[in-house]
Amino acid sequence: MKQRTDEWVNVSQKDYHTRQLEAPYRSTVKFCDWMDGLRLIRQEPSLEILDVGAGSGANLHYLSDRYPGHGLLGAELNGDLVSDANARFQELDLKCQIEQADLYNFSKDYVDRFDGIVCLQTLSWLPGYEEAIDSMLSLRPQWIALSSLFFDGELNCTVKVEDGQNDRECFYNIYSLSSLQDHCKSRGYGTLTWEPFVIDVDLPISNPRGLGTYTKELVSGNRLQFSGPLSMPWYFVCIRPS
Repeated sequence: MKQRTDEWVNVSQKDYHTRQLEAPYRSTVKFCDWMDGLRLIRQEPSLEILDVGAGSGANLHYLSDRYPGHGLLGAELNGDLVSDANARFQELDLKCQIEQADLYNFSKDYVDRFDGIVCLQTLSWLPGYEEAIDSMLSLRPQWIALSSLFFDGELNCTVKVEDGQNDRECFYNIYSLSSLQDHCKSRGYGTLTWEPFVIDVDLPISNPRGLGTYTKELVSGNRLQFSGPLSMPWYFVCIRPS
């Protein structure tokens, strides 16, 4: 069956988007730590940053607290999530907002508007990375920082999940980092930096018979992250011009 792009933006999955409003995911905190190490976002000068696939705005909320003084805008396809997020931002008097936008068809007003783009845990749910990456690169940012499932080798993998608990199909895509690098280089963005996300907290199994993130600790003390039977090789990737 052809992959769909709506499994993760369906309103029935709203808890997936709102869960980290109470406390940011460890992956979000570590992602920002990694960006700080690359000095992507500094106190001065003020930057304009676009969050692609912003969901309910939980990551944008965290970014606004961590990086005050910068211009933050989210782009999200699901109109219900956009409305909920903006109402919450207004209630909390946060200086950020989300616009309803299609990743594959950004407004021309976005071109040359943003210094940087962040895209957290979105790319792997799309049926191919090339069109999404090209769309973000077409905005001509100084950098793109993203987190997604990747393999540090030559293989691209698609895993089809038949979820009997929720009577649905969904897909996990694990993309080749070297293929991504070659693709970006052909678009003039050939400087890529990546790092595996090594989770440093224990996550218990919340759904023993279905999908849901949890960790297993190795003898070395490192942890592997899983969802159901699937290993989740998360990476942080920064894309910059050649």
